[in-house]
Amino acid sequence: MNFSRLLTSLTNLRGLFESPLFRFIASIYLLFVLVVSWIFFETEQSSQMARIDKKLLLAAEHMQLEFGLEWVDRYTPRSPPSPDTFRNAVAGVSALAQKMGAAYLYIVVPEEGAYYFLVSSEQANDQERGLGVTFWERYDTTVPELIEALKTKSPVFSPGYTDKWGSFYSVFIPVRSAAGTWYAIGADVEVEAIERIMLKVATKTAGIALIFLLMMLPVVWLYHNFNRIVKKQRIKAQKAAFARRMQRHLDRKSAFEQALIDTIPYPLFYKDKTCRFVGVNKAYEEAFGVKRDYLIAKQVLDLEYLPYEDRLLYQQEDETVIRTAGTLYKEMLIPFKDGVMHRTLYACRALPTPRARLRAWSASSLISVSLLRPKRVRLPPTGLNPNFWPI
Repeated sequence: MNFSRLLTSLTNLRGLFESPLFRFIASIYLLFVLVVSWIFFETEQSSQMARIDKKLLLAAEHMQLEFGLEWVDRYTPRSPPSPDTFRNAVAGVSALAQKMGAAYLYIVVPEEGAYYFLVSSEQANDQERGLGVTFWERYDTTVPELIEALKTKSPVFSPGYTDKWGSFYSVFIPVRSAAGTWYAIGADVEVEAIERIMLKVATKTAGIALIFLLMMLPVVWLYHNFNRIVKKQRIKAQKAAFARRMQRHLDRKSAFEQALIDTIPYPLFYKDKTCRFVGVNKAYEEAFGVKRDYLIAKQVLDLEYLPYEDRLLYQQEDETVIRTAGTLYKEMLIPFKDGVMHRTLYACRALPTPRARLRAWSASSLISVSLLRPKRVRLPPTGLNPNFWPI
């Protein structure tokens, strides 16, 4: 039972999705969701990158204040710091980098076309990887953006690069010391960290898109119900229009049939399966002085102008004819509206219905024998038989 309901629901939904109007609305809504999601993703991505840029700039600024002002003019290859002083400086820079959320902080000094690390931070496993920092270590894989920063004397962001320490997104800030030496302060953040942030942004965007799609479900349900109601109303209107056409057809047919039987000169009536009058002709109305509206839906038992004993007999005969689908012919006396008992020929026959399980109707006629009584009529000489039996 549940499977049948599910199959019916899926069939209805399939019909819904095949609706051109629904597909148009759904397409517009999905396009709206895509546009909103893309705008949100781009906005959030830009916002996150702006935070990263701000964090790198702030880290470089602290690096300049705590180490750049003191180290650049003080220590050179000719007057290097003591090993303890250098290690303490490396530890201090590493602590600052960790505090500011940077992967690396360092000072790079150009000399004779080459670039050298004055001091730099370290990560926990750099010594194990053979990447420990040494004083005045040459930067063999110099980033083009670092060279550009020192050349243009303005901060430059690197979109991403890879060296022996890893893959980074960096900022390089050129600074001039008190002695006139130009150097660059670098601040790095790992590309993997940015990718994790962007993955969160993408997940958040997908969640927002999913919320918008879920918001569409009530609309789909309402549209489906509205479409079903409209369809029912359309079918109902079509049935009503068909019923009206059929009724007009039946009315015309009934009027034609009534006019047809009204042309019959002797009384005729017909009844339904419950032996109730359904219709009579005009000759019946004139013979018994009654209107057909009075007779409709009445049984012969209700006709007070007939003797009660006769009504019982007629009712029994009607029921027998209808039940047996038979035919009855007999001659009998019936009072007409003139108060005279007329000897009549009575014929009653069952009319079978198209469906065998339904009981038949009956049609009956009355012919006054007096109308059939031979009467001699004197005719003008025509050479024809002088005996004429008018009916």
